[in-house]
Amino acid sequence: MPIIRYAETVIDDSDPGVAARRLVSKYTGATTFTAGISVFARDADILLHTHPCEEIVVILEGEGVAELDGERHNLQKFDISLVPPGVPHRFLNQSGAPFAMMYVYPTTEVTRDPVDSMSETI
Repeated sequence: MPIIRYAETVIDDSDPGVAARRLVSKYTGATTFTAGISVFARDADILLHTHPCEEIVVILEGEGVAELDGERHNLQKFDISLVPPGVPHRFLNQSGAPFAMMYVYPTTEVTRDPVDSMSETI
């Protein structure tokens, strides 16, 4: 059983102001799911997108906003969102402080499909 050290993982900063770390994936030995942590700086957000699978998001620190299928929901520490497959969604930080969230997908083949542009694999 591998131990994955948060501080030793690579930061993906492809979304401005968001430091994402893919902690569990096929590259770390997982065979059925993917998980990671994203830390959002003040006023940072990610683009509106979908996934072909479910996604669970747990707020670990601070406050954020989940935009799910056009509706906005304020989230606080330990709130959880369950995003169904194909539902447009994104997460935003509209507070004056950073917030962190953990994301989990029930597959090792995750794609992030932007709503207004071409598909990208994450």
